[in-house]
Amino acid sequence: MRKYPIHIANQLNASREIKTRIQMIYQRASSRANLLKYSFLFMLFVLAYSLFVFRNQVIIWFHQPNPDVVTDMMGIQPHAHDGLWYGDAMYHLTSAEMPLQMKEGAYAGFGFPKMESKTYPRVQLLNEDGMIISTNVKEGQTYFGFRCNIPANGTYTLKVLDYRPGQMVHHITRKENPIEQVAVFSIQQKNGKRQVKLQKGLIYSFNIREYSSQEPGVMTLYLDKKRLANNVNTKGKTENGIMYRCLKSGTYTLDLQSEKGPTSIGVNIWKN
Repeated sequence: MRKYPIHIANQLNASREIKTRIQMIYQRASSRANLLKYSFLFMLFVLAYSLFVFRNQVIIWFHQPNPDVVTDMMGIQPHAHDGLWYGDAMYHLTSAEMPLQMKEGAYAGFGFPKMESKTYPRVQLLNEDGMIISTNVKEGQTYFGFRCNIPANGTYTLKVLDYRPGQMVHHITRKENPIEQVAVFSIQQKNGKRQVKLQKGLIYSFNIREYSSQEPGVMTLYLDKKRLANNVNTKGKTENGIMYRCLKSGTYTLDLQSEKGPTSIGVNIWKN
């Protein structure tokens, strides 16, 4: 029998080459399996994201706010102050959208002066998902402003649909109470006096809280015998209080002349 040289045989039949060939076969199969696995995971991610976006969009489409619109600046002030003070922060808009950081439960009131066309701009307050929280448009009519309570902490966007450069926004926000009550007392007789100690550099207000006569009475602040201030205005009408910036620490006298007593008076310090 004729013998052939060993080197003519298929080199892949060698044990080392067979092992390499098996590894290549399984490696290709493993790569295809990984590709299918990651493709499936990617498709699941895309599907979940699409459902999330679609759900939010459906909510936005079907959400029809019933805004509490107002017609003037007085209307955007809170119904009840509850001892709190709300100030007006005024902005000149530089773009159609203005971001605002707000807290859950906070009161928000917005007002928008008329534009050149003598009409109010159409404005929406949107949350982070683009949902309309409130607007100054109701039943097709545009109003001066709107008010609402913020539903959750987050960044809100005030969006002007027909933006014009230079438009203004009034934002009514809660601020620190500017006054601190330091005393409340009552003058029993119709013509009475009360000594009060004042400190230099502070602004004091003396307010008649309750009185028995038809008019609050004439209240005058003295230092020694010098008259410093009273509650009678330039037209001769009696007001409910006076304000005084103290220039010298000491004991002052508050004199009240009324038709009858008693009269309750509150003393407050105004913060700078």
